[in-house]
Amino acid sequence: MRGGQDRTASKVRSYILDHDMIRCGDRIVAGVSGGADSVCLLLILSELREELGFALHAVHVHHGLRAAADGDEEFVTALCRRIGVPLSVTHVRADLYADEQRIGTEEAGRILRYQAFEDTLQRTASDVSAVSSAEEKVHPAAGRIATAHHMDDQAETVLFHLCRGSSLKGLTGILPVQGNRIRPLLCCTREEIEAYLTEKGQDWRTDESNAEGIYARNRLRNEILPLLNSSVNAAASRHIAQTAAELAETEEYLEEETGRLMQRYVSETEDSMSVPLNTLKALPSVMRKRLVYRCICGICGHAKDITARHVGEVLGIAGSRAGGTRSVSLPEGSSAWNAGGVLIFLREEAGFPHPGFLFPLSGSDYRIRVMDFDGDFSGIPRGEYKKWFDYDKMNRFPELRTRRAGDRIAISDTVVKKAARCMIDRKIPKPLRDRIVLAALDDQILWIPGGEVHRDYLVTDQTKRILEMEIIG
Repeated sequence: MRGGQDRTASKVRSYILDHDMIRCGDRIVAGVSGGADSVCLLLILSELREELGFALHAVHVHHGLRAAADGDEEFVTALCRRIGVPLSVTHVRADLYADEQRIGTEEAGRILRYQAFEDTLQRTASDVSAVSSAEEKVHPAAGRIATAHHMDDQAETVLFHLCRGSSLKGLTGILPVQGNRIRPLLCCTREEIEAYLTEKGQDWRTDESNAEGIYARNRLRNEILPLLNSSVNAAASRHIAQTAAELAETEEYLEEETGRLMQRYVSETEDSMSVPLNTLKALPSVMRKRLVYRCICGICGHAKDITARHVGEVLGIAGSRAGGTRSVSLPEGSSAWNAGGVLIFLREEAGFPHPGFLFPLSGSDYRIRVMDFDGDFSGIPRGEYKKWFDYDKMNRFPELRTRRAGDRIAISDTVVKKAARCMIDRKIPKPLRDRIVLAALDDQILWIPGGEVHRDYLVTDQTKRILEMEIIG
């Protein structure tokens, strides 16, 4: 009978070493609910602690939800006492926390569990097995949280994400190592875990809520996965888990490659990020999407609620062949702009006053005509895209060009400002300033679209001919 026990424990030991989960001198906090999975985890870690040289501490969280919870606590307490593993018990009210945070009870329980694990990890910081100074210098002791996720949990998670709609990252499922969290049992099926405990003569507790069909995950666990394993392929769970592991490797490579592209092609200031459109369009589709996603997350300050829809909208303006600028709004008041060969991402703090304004980026974005003025001032355009000027005062068409050093504009009888200062004051982002096409008479700028108009060329009652300029994009 010991053959099955030895095989399972040996498999877990190899999995721990292959993924560098535990090193000599580490402190391991293991979550133990009393269920088969966590009991198996605790027993195997207890067997390995002397060989691998780590300190082990168990944590049991009483969620205050089930009548049987007191019995679970008593069971875990007795088990830890019998095998000589220190135990911390934390009592929480997951239902009250869920109401306070306006989240589901399951999510509340998960958050409170990990808080208890982290708190215990901090309290046991001094409880470290002795290691040589040389060993400690090469491999500093670390605190890690071990949870009992197994192969069937992995398959369930991947299916759940697949059904809900997920990116490649979501389909990687549960990672063996994630920060200070380790999952030594991901190499084992639920069947192997229960067989291991049965052969050892070790019982476990059963959470009756796992059988309730009101949760989507329970239906996957109790109905869909068993059906796949019995009617499609006996190794369905194993194959799904293996695919998740391969996807995790793929995701890791693509994430590293995305980082290299960010470093090479994306320029970043305090308020903006920008990438040349030619560079973006030359990338394979998968990397184009990932680069844009990373920029959106960076400009918004988080990845929460950033979806494929946001990426698609940004790529939509990036691929626009229309003239002028194009923009889309992003979460947190941020925005993305197609600005004359550059894709620009702006933070809310940039305070750009024209989130949907169309800036001219070539001469073809303007429509200009000369016409007689009938003296009716009510017809003078008041919008931001069309302006009238006194053509008699210039008697020639303005040059359409980008800004130059020394360009200026008279905004009143006594105030003349540099065109560059006008753009800065209006918080036009730097990557855009050099691309906006302006109407100029020598070093006199007639109009900064969306803002200042040269005072000396306004229409008056002496005007005979009008120069009408309109941005058409």
